[in-house]
Amino acid sequence: MKCRVVAFGAVCALSVAGHALADEVLLKNGDRISGKIQSKTDDALVVAPDFASSTTLSIPLEQISTFSTVEPLVLKLKDGAVLNQVAKPAEAGHVVLAQPDAPRSDSPQSDVAQSEAPQSDAPLADAPEQQLSIAEIAKINPQPPRWRGSIGANGLYSRSSNTASQIGFNADAERRTDTDRINLLASYSYGRQTVDGATSVSADNWRVLGKYDDFLSPTLYAFGSLMAESDKVNVLRLRVTPSVGAGYQWIDRDDLHFRTEGGGSWLYEDYETQPQVLRKTALRLAYSADKTIDDGRIRLVHSFEYLPSTGNWDDFLVNADAGMRVALMGSLYSEVKAKLAYDSEPGTAARRTATELRIGMGLTY
Repeated sequence: MKCRVVAFGAVCALSVAGHALADEVLLKNGDRISGKIQSKTDDALVVAPDFASSTTLSIPLEQISTFSTVEPLVLKLKDGAVLNQVAKPAEAGHVVLAQPDAPRSDSPQSDVAQSEAPQSDAPLADAPEQQLSIAEIAKINPQPPRWRGSIGANGLYSRSSNTASQIGFNADAERRTDTDRINLLASYSYGRQTVDGATSVSADNWRVLGKYDDFLSPTLYAFGSLMAESDKVNVLRLRVTPSVGAGYQWIDRDDLHFRTEGGGSWLYEDYETQPQVLRKTALRLAYSADKTIDDGRIRLVHSFEYLPSTGNWDDFLVNADAGMRVALMGSLYSEVKAKLAYDSEPGTAARRTATELRIGMGLTY
């Protein structure tokens, strides 16, 4: 009987100790959530709760009074400073940041803390104890930058009195840090149609784009880009458009991004029907936006680019697209996207307007 009492007491002690070693979030209504604070989004604190550590909770910041942690957090502040400190509870809307108590070298928690310490490319500042507003925290445990993007395919086949088929591929990639951003895009489309026994190519075009943004501040950046494209059906062998300029990131949230850009471009156009290659300079005005809804399951995108020739304002190019992507399961998605290209003064026998509607599926990474 005595052994059972001792065993029961040991179990209770371990349970209390485990609870004491957990991070804790105090809500404004007085509730407390214990677990492991993992990160911070634009408007929520992400916690793996004790009662279900394999899942996460996103707790709105407006509901949080204060929080505390057992181990140091890497905190990136909105002014750019990076701290590596333990959080302690403070008055509503604030936390106290302090240095952690040094664990004994023979303690198993010492090895665990070192192996699980969050990584960051930015230097860590061992600041003295201080009170900090939660609103000043931009990121918690920021992850090292990595490439994100998608690879997709689309196709069409119809057969009746006439036959039409089309296949296409597209890929995009982005790598974003606090100081720069790299975007890469590529697409290809090919189609044929048979009408009254005569077969012709209905689509044969490709486009590649590389763009680099250098952030001079959290919102202002300088950019350089290079786009190359071809549309054989529209007798365009090659168009190359290098551009430079400046942009402004008006909105940069997890669920909404919007930016505008302005600068200059140089256009190189080689049409099959033109004896000479066309070369001209142009201004470049552009904007792009994307919005996620339905808890991130649906993503809406739109971009617009206007390039008027500096020598003739009636000679201009317009590139625009709009689309919707729906997450299906895991990294699998379906997508519909419409594209418009307009050249006010194209080469001989070339159409001014080229449109494309793409419906397909792909994988994100």
